[in-house]
Amino acid sequence: MLALAAGSALAALGASVPASAAVPARLRPLGTEEFGYVGPYPQSVTVPAGATYANVRVIGGHGGAATAGTCCVYVGGDGAQVSGLLPVSGGEVLQLNVAGGGAEGTGTGAGGAGGWGPTGPGAPGGHGSGSYGYVGGGGGGASTIVAGSVTVVVAS
Repeated sequence: MLALAAGSALAALGASVPASAAVPARLRPLGTEEFGYVGPYPQSVTVPAGATYANVRVIGGHGGAATAGTCCVYVGGDGAQVSGLLPVSGGEVLQLNVAGGGAEGTGTGAGGAGGWGPTGPGAPGGHGSGSYGYVGGGGGGASTIVAGSVTVVVAS
C-alpha cells in the first residue's frame, strides 16, 4: 500500500490474479509503502511490474493548535482523508507530495502559520486580543499524488 499521511499517504499496489489462479477473483498485493512529511520535497515511488491499481489513502496536514492566552490549548483538527483505487501501470512513477501540519497559534496574539502543501500553504490562524483572546492554529496543507504531470489525488 502507498500511504500519504500528514500529512501522509498510503497506497497498496496490486495486480489482478487470473480466474484460473488458486484464489479466483482476488487481488494479490505487490507491496505497501507509507510516506510521511519530509518538508517541501516531493517523494516518488515506481509502480512494480504487473500492478494494475494502487489502493491509496491520502491525508492532508492536520490543523495547528489554538490557544487562549496563557489559559488553554485546543488541539487542531485532523487533515482531510481521501481513499480509493487508482489505476496504474507497471513502471509508472508516482510523485507523492505529503503536506505539513499547521503551526500552533502563539500566546502573543499571532495566529499559527499554515502548513506546507504543493497547492500552497494552509490558511493562517486567526489573531486574538485581550488576556484570553483565542488565537487560531494554522490550517494544514494539501497532500497530493501526481501521475506524469497530472494531479490525480488531492486531500486538502
